[in-house]
Amino acid sequence: MVVFHYYKATTTAAGYPPKEKIHVPAVSMCKKCIIPKPARTHHCSICSMCILKMDHHCPWLNNCVGHFNHRYFFSFCLYMTLGCIYCSISSWSMFVDSYNAVESYYQTPPPEFTFMESSSHKCIIYLWVLTSSVAVALGGLTLWHAILITRGETSVERHINKKETRRLKERGRVFRNPYHHGRLNNWKLLFGVEKEGNHWLTRVLLPSAHLPKGDGIVWDCIFTRRDPMAI
Repeated sequence: MVVFHYYKATTTAAGYPPKEKIHVPAVSMCKKCIIPKPARTHHCSICSMCILKMDHHCPWLNNCVGHFNHRYFFSFCLYMTLGCIYCSISSWSMFVDSYNAVESYYQTPPPEFTFMESSSHKCIIYLWVLTSSVAVALGGLTLWHAILITRGETSVERHINKKETRRLKERGRVFRNPYHHGRLNNWKLLFGVEKEGNHWLTRVLLPSAHLPKGDGIVWDCIFTRRDPMAI
C-alpha cells in the first residue's frame, strides 16, 4: 500500500483547468496563466500552472497535490505512518538489546565483539530511531490533513477560510464552508466511496486506481443564499 500510493501520487497529475476556449465556470482569472480559474483552483508557482483543488506542492513527491492525486497522497501518508509505528513497536526489544550491547561495548569492550556485530547493532538503533521519528513527524502531518479532510478543506483553503471567517465576524456574520458536506461525506468524496461496505474494502483498504468523483471544475455547494459565504 505504501509503494502503490507513493507511485500513484508521484505519477498522477493533480489536474489542470482546460486552456482551450470552452465554457468553464470560473470564479476569477489567473494573472499568470491568463486563463479562467474554476472554484478551488489555485496557481502553483513551482509548477507554473493552475492546479485543480490545489492542496500544496509536495517536494517529497516532486508533484502538486490536487484533485486527482489527493487520495493517493493522503493514503501514502497514512500507510507510511502505520508502517513506521508497526516497525517501531515490533522492533522495540531488538532496539533495547542493541542499545545495551553497544553501551556495554564502549564501557568494557569484550574481545569477541566483532566489527560486524557492532555495525549490526548500530544499524538496528539507527533504523528504530528513524522509523520512530518518521512516525511522529509524518503522523502529525497525516493528522493535520485528516482534520482538513473532515472539514472539507484543503491546505490553501484553510488559510483563505480563516481570513474570510475574520472578515465576516467583523460584520456580525458567521462563515460557512460551501464545500463541507458533513464529516463522513467528506471522507466518502475523498476516497470515492459510493457503496457502503464493499467500496471501503476495495477502494480504501486495497490498492485501487479509481478516479475521484467529479472533474475538479464543477463542485457541489451547500449554499443557496445571496451571500454564499455567510449565514
